[in-house]
Amino acid sequence: MKISEMLENFNQRLVAELGEDEAVSLQLHPSAPATEAQLAQLQGFSNLPIPAELLQLYRQLGGITFNDYEESYIEIFSPPELLSLLVNRSPKLPADSLGLIDTIRRSWAYDRKELDPEAYFDEDTLRSLNEDYKCFGIYREDLEAAYYFYFDKNGQFGEVYYHQDEFNVLECALSQMVDESAADNSLATLLEQGFEDLAAFHIDGKYRGW
Repeated sequence: MKISEMLENFNQRLVAELGEDEAVSLQLHPSAPATEAQLAQLQGFSNLPIPAELLQLYRQLGGITFNDYEESYIEIFSPPELLSLLVNRSPKLPADSLGLIDTIRRSWAYDRKELDPEAYFDEDTLRSLNEDYKCFGIYREDLEAAYYFYFDKNGQFGEVYYHQDEFNVLECALSQMVDESAADNSLATLLEQGFEDLAAFHIDGKYRGW
């Protein structure tokens, strides 16, 4: 099934289960399709090739966005959004990239001291994780935790979990990823599971893992 169809099915399921009035604020939406110039510019910020499956999503949907006031959502960052962050960033902000570590820190307004150099990982390890894994989206059920979508040098997709009060879970995952990538999914498989889990959360209040 195409990702665009998965997105449409997710939105329709919310309407069927919750009613249109409640579902409308929870639905996800595509952003504007990316241009080839934007994709070429974005590739210039990545030492890894952007996988074909993700490029196809960018060309067809641009990204996946949500209502700003919602705490539970799936977001696929659009190329214009990423380029705006990377090209027009303030010199007062910390260094940034498409890397997994930088994206996690950025999503917490750069206020995750556990990911500062020498806190748990040295600077070379953090640099390696940024170079080996590129983050392109996020799955969130509340504001205390998130699953970060990434791809690796083999063009495979995966996700890593971070809870603000359970850093040991992320520490363990990152330590393993230094030695070997845990990515073993296609983009379609990753998002299909994400749409299913988010729908279950909205409809039944069921968190992942319950």
